[in-house]
Amino acid sequence: MHIPHQLRCSGSWQDQFIHNHFLQIGFWAWHGYIHHGPGMVACLNIPPAAEYDWDFIPHPKVESYLRGARAITIDAVLEAIATYDPTSMIVVLLTSNNTININLLQNLKISCFGIWKPFAD
Repeated sequence: MHIPHQLRCSGSWQDQFIHNHFLQIGFWAWHGYIHHGPGMVACLNIPPAAEYDWDFIPHPKVESYLRGARAITIDAVLEAIATYDPTSMIVVLLTSNNTININLLQNLKISCFGIWKPFAD
């Protein structure tokens, strides 16, 4: 699958955040997929906020969510969600300081399916 430039990690704070919270991201990805089908993991209000909120946005709701957030990569995100393999890929939306960052995690060393299947059913 061709990954649009907008969906690649930028090498800044996002990489570190994803690294530090990979198990939570994997849990939300698999749990969301099992209960809602394809979609996107969202982590909102990333530090400097003291707390952040995790959510899973199902594919049918992604477009309206991104339009409300005035994201410019809506078509690329919808295409990635429609074609990703939930057993080996994760679409992640991170927000911080009113900035939206969307990443497609792939070629994962650990499968979300393998880790979270016993817990998410």
